[in-house]
Amino acid sequence: MLSRAGGYRQARSQITLERLQEDRSKTEIVNTLTGIREDFLEKGTKEDADRLTKHITEIESASTTKKSALMYVDSDLSEMIKREETAEEDRDRTIGKLEGLKEDANE
Repeated sequence: MLSRAGGYRQARSQITLERLQEDRSKTEIVNTLTGIREDFLEKGTKEDADRLTKHITEIESASTTKKSALMYVDSDLSEMIKREETAEEDRDRTIGKLEGLKEDANE
């Protein structure tokens, strides 16, 4: 059975993977569109180049927003993991003390 902290760690792992994929995906699409934009500029089709510039800017902005949200989620999950681990340690200590008292009472 997966503990809460383990489940949170698994979610953090997925968040980290998504952040890396987002970076890679954004870089690839921006590089592709930038190359096409340069072709339009060389051909003198400024209107088409300007449209691609707008799209590139929107992709970069959306990617930055998503990356920021993912970083906040990662931070929050880290805090939740720490809290769960502390609660688990407290429970384990309490159970240990109770078991010790039970053994003392049985003697």
